[in-house]
Amino acid sequence: MNRRNFVANGVAATAIAPALFADKARRPNVVFILADQWRKHSLGFMQEDRVLTPNLDALAANGAVYRNALSTVPVCGPNRACLFSGKYSMHTGLLSNDCMLLPEHQTIGEISQAAGYQTAYIGKWHLGDNAKTAKGTARGYVAPEYRHGFDLWYKSEGHQPFRQPWFVGGDKDRTYPGGDWEPDFLADTASAFVKDREKGRPFALVMSFAPPHTGGGKGFEDRFNPGKVDKREATVETLLGYGYAAPAKYEQPYTEGGACHRRPVRANSEPLPGFEESKCVQGYFGAITSIDEAIGRFVQTLKTEGELENTILVFTADHGEMMGSHGRMTKGVWFQESVGIPMVIHYPAAIKPAGHANVFNSIDLLPTLLGLAGLPKPGTLDGTDFSRQLRGEPMELPPHAFGAYYRGGAPGYETDKGWRHFRTVYTDRYTYLLAHGNNAQQVGAPEVLYDRETDPYERKPFKRGEGRDATMDQLKAALAGHLKQIGDPFMESVWPVDEKAVDWTHYRNKIQETYF
Repeated sequence: MNRRNFVANGVAATAIAPALFADKARRPNVVFILADQWRKHSLGFMQEDRVLTPNLDALAANGAVYRNALSTVPVCGPNRACLFSGKYSMHTGLLSNDCMLLPEHQTIGEISQAAGYQTAYIGKWHLGDNAKTAKGTARGYVAPEYRHGFDLWYKSEGHQPFRQPWFVGGDKDRTYPGGDWEPDFLADTASAFVKDREKGRPFALVMSFAPPHTGGGKGFEDRFNPGKVDKREATVETLLGYGYAAPAKYEQPYTEGGACHRRPVRANSEPLPGFEESKCVQGYFGAITSIDEAIGRFVQTLKTEGELENTILVFTADHGEMMGSHGRMTKGVWFQESVGIPMVIHYPAAIKPAGHANVFNSIDLLPTLLGLAGLPKPGTLDGTDFSRQLRGEPMELPPHAFGAYYRGGAPGYETDKGWRHFRTVYTDRYTYLLAHGNNAQQVGAPEVLYDRETDPYERKPFKRGEGRDATMDQLKAALAGHLKQIGDPFMESVWPVDEKAVDWTHYRNKIQETYF
């Protein structure tokens, strides 16, 4: 990667005169590092999963950590939209995967670009990847007008990390620019951007890793997602080829004698068919350690370039991973393993190293970044700006964080199949859940309360009449006010209604407004 490559891919072509910064101190750089399906428990400093993350541990030790950071909607596309826009799904219309985040919802890309920043996006996008594309372009191509202000554009396509296809710059078809493992190529490309940027101007960079999410293709031939054996007459043989994997050198610390010796130790982990033979733990933890190493190399580039002190560096994820807790895998549920995400913010020039126990929602990230960087906020954002807390200044903290789930993928949205609604309220102690359909059947009631102080593994939910009605009433009232404010009719038209009688029109229309 050299200077000419970056000019060709659009950085210099959209440059804004550095004179914008002539009369004031240069604004901080912003580096937003995002991983896919990385639960908050899988960080060494959290002292939960026995996973090796020395570089992130070091950033956390010198930065701020939100231990109650939450995925607003625990599925890829919708929560990415929350992270990037600072808005709830009901305001963006992005209720399910494969919908488009329209340009009217600004991100750190447009906002920083307008302020004279050099911008770059490298990695997984999932904010319109599978939208219908113009004639002559491959599925997965994102037109420049939908890239939200990112000049340098390296977009990965799908989950094939050992031979990852990419859309680079103006290319309208997939290419394979190199690398045997996506995290390494991504970090190297990000480092090249930092080295070859126009000096003297700040930059905003997104690094979006696809692992440790399940993957396929090369390197996954002997892997599968456990828990699916014995369902629909599935066998290990029919499931092979899609699961969790990482290069052997990163899986090795978690493998002894061919078996995993660093299994998750959370007390709510339950046996799953095929858990050991799928090698899911080695693959998941191995991918995490590989990304940690890649982040370490990138941080060294910031140090060498003299930019680390003046860079706001955030590490988070779009959602978590159950990894056997409650007998489940992946995400899409209200448990902490699914909704709990890492949130590490490192900015030595301004923030005080600290651990924070208050709730921090995905929609809070954009306003917080803008507050730290001194950048203007676009219109009305739903999230809270926590920059004052990060600087050690007093501020009123919101007592609640609200969550939701609507459905998974958008294809077939014209039918009712796939809706899996729930709504949640989180505090630093409680999880309050309103569940519908199968979700309600799973917990045995349409509403329950988890006290995570006395029941940290969420195994004993309280139902009505079991001594916690007053707390349930308070949180239900908070949820009702929130849903009314964002225009979500869940409590009136879905939650108390027989599943067969629910009219999904309101939610279908929301998806139709943004599905391309």
